[in-house]
Amino acid sequence: AQHKYEDAFEVFLGALDANLQPSAGACTALVRTAAVVPRFAGHAYAVQVHMKEKGLPLPSELLALLLRACVSAGSVEQCLDLQSELARRPDAKPDHARDCKLLVKMAEASPQLASKAAERLKAMRAALDEGASGAAAGTPKAYEAVLAALSRAAMARANPAACLSAFAVLEEMTALGHTPPRTPLTVLLTACCRTGQRRQALATFRALMQLPPPSDAAAAASGSGSSSSLLEPALARSLVLALGKAPGSTSWHEVPEADVRLLLAALPSGLDSADKDVASALVRLTSGCGMLLDARKRLGSMCAARDPPMPPGGALLGSFIAGCAKHPSGPEEGCRAFAELSKEGPLALDKHVDIWMSLMNGCCAQKRAGVGLILYKLLRTRGVEADERSAVDLLAALEADGNAEGA
Repeated sequence: AQHKYEDAFEVFLGALDANLQPSAGACTALVRTAAVVPRFAGHAYAVQVHMKEKGLPLPSELLALLLRACVSAGSVEQCLDLQSELARRPDAKPDHARDCKLLVKMAEASPQLASKAAERLKAMRAALDEGASGAAAGTPKAYEAVLAALSRAAMARANPAACLSAFAVLEEMTALGHTPPRTPLTVLLTACCRTGQRRQALATFRALMQLPPPSDAAAAASGSGSSSSLLEPALARSLVLALGKAPGSTSWHEVPEADVRLLLAALPSGLDSADKDVASALVRLTSGCGMLLDARKRLGSMCAARDPPMPPGGALLGSFIAGCAKHPSGPEEGCRAFAELSKEGPLALDKHVDIWMSLMNGCCAQKRAGVGLILYKLLRTRGVEADERSAVDLLAALEADGNAEGA
């Protein structure tokens, strides 16, 4: 009777105290109680340890039942010990559902065990890819638990290696078609931004944007205000600065236009209106992906800003003009920017002659010599003569276009 199980364990302990050895059958019956009432898993595990010490036989089937109970109500250490014992038995039958539940238990126990759970998920995926008999990938719940644990660890440590570990789980998870939850994605995105993991931050942002938008209640609880603002302000700022940082000694790649548009749509309203760093990062992002009309308007807004002032510098102008040299709309947008921004203010021609003049080189590189000629004439009306190399390049481009008059 189930209500007598506790009495049975007390009798077992009393027998041991009296230096009496319960029979193998009695011990086996005690271990079986865990399969009926999982809360006795710890007691049953202790009996199993005693049986192992005394050399009493314990069938693999019974070990598996005990492991299942310990996964439900025992400790992680007990589960790992039993799983290790079962792995050494050739007659033990695999139990994928039980193993995945153990991975969840490991992930919830500690960051170290979560890392081991991630390794096991990777091994399960590798066995599946290799076509091993009976192989199966981890369940969505297992991946969710491991991703959540490693994302929290990455956030707490602010360590690039921890971010990469969590991101590897995310990549595996999405490759298997599992949908990651919003909360660990947000935590991982924050950690990637803080540690400068630009590529991982972008990929995590994409995964986050593929989820259904949160309800207004959920968005308010997260601090973003409403479901129309998909990122809360602090995270949005961190992401913009991570993706739109100025090129330096670290590896650099342009963010694709589709991602930039997705980012702009997810930003809280007015985020860049009072933050020069954010405004500058958005100019770099829009210039790099070819959204030059947007970039030009943002430069104009920065020049016009007064409260607070946000004057753009030569480096930011250089980023815009570099974008003009690479994208089809660049020559025209560059000329419009010259007409609007070079007369006065922080981007005045007399402060940045060489940078503005480099627009002609971009026109020639894109075989738009006619636009380059317009810029050449505009510069001359402002009293600026092109340097010899720029003039020679423009002359060659005009001749190649058959523009004899311009040449």
